Amino acid sequence: MIMENGIDRSAPVVIGGVGGSGTRVVTNILTESGFYMGECREPTKDNRFFTSLFYGIPDGFTNLSKFEQSRMNKALGVFEEAMFSNFESNLKKASALMRGLWFITFNWNFLSTKNKLKRLLKGLIYIIYNSTLVPRLRYTDYSGWGWKEPVSHVYIEYLSNYFRNMKYILVIRQGLDMAFSANQGQFDIWAELFDISIPETPEMLPVAYLNYWIQANKRAIGLGEKLLGNRFMILSFEKLCYSPRKEVERLLSFLEIDDKKVDIDKLCDSVNAPVTINRYKSQNLSIFTDEDINAVREIEQMFEHE
Repeated sequence: MIMENGIDRSAPVVIGGVGGSGTRVVTNILTESGFYMGECREPTKDNRFFTSLFYGIPDGFTNLSKFEQSRMNKALGVFEEAMFSNFESNLKKASALMRGLWFITFNWNFLSTKNKLKRLLKGLIYIIYNSTLVPRLRYTDYSGWGWKEPVSHVYIEYLSNYFRNMKYILVIRQGLDMAFSANQGQFDIWAELFDISIPETPEMLPVAYLNYWIQANKRAIGLGEKLLGNRFMILSFEKLCYSPRKEVERLLSFLEIDDKKVDIDKLCDSVNAPVTINRYKSQNLSIFTDEDINAVREIEQMFEHE
């Protein structure tokens, strides 16, 4: 890993959680606090480089804890190069992005010939644009770096082995709310590896969604606390919405940012409770068992002290 003018490349701050948990607002807070979160991002603030590599299940990833770390390191090395390419000369930038495009297209996820060609075309357009029109960035403009991709929680074990000083922020939104969310793309791809099957009737889908929320968060919390210790933070989306100043100050402390150097009022103003908060209260909760409800409470108790 390389230290670049105060930015430790071994120490990214990664934001993740079950899809729809509120990771976007946390990303905005980090960006406003001086963190480099990548130039290439989705409207949801997801990092496109990381998403391209890791949102879908990589070839050979058939078990959540038995994927080859050496293969993961190659992918993370490509990602790291791509992330920092905008700090390099146009030649180095184009070279790093071309290597990334080659790796993603031909050496990582299985793609049909048609999809490979589509990805190559989109990638080449981006490389030409990025290496000619995007101004070179300066390390001194940033206090740190990181990225947001909700599904990154699946990779905590591998990320912590590659980025030795990584910090991780797990954003958790109320489980019953999440069970009735329309944002289930992560579930559609990853549920199978959590041994969760699709119910026979649509009415029971929220039960499967809740099961994924329970298992994914329990696993992420267990790994985060074990591997990262005080470099792991659980952030309750509801607490952030209802007590923004307290949670923003706690977040800044975790990031080791002097709160006198940021506009806390501005950061707090960026937090708004969505109209969907507490949507579960108008739903039929009888489809859930007592065991389901107790599991939700158990996870909530894990971060009550936070």
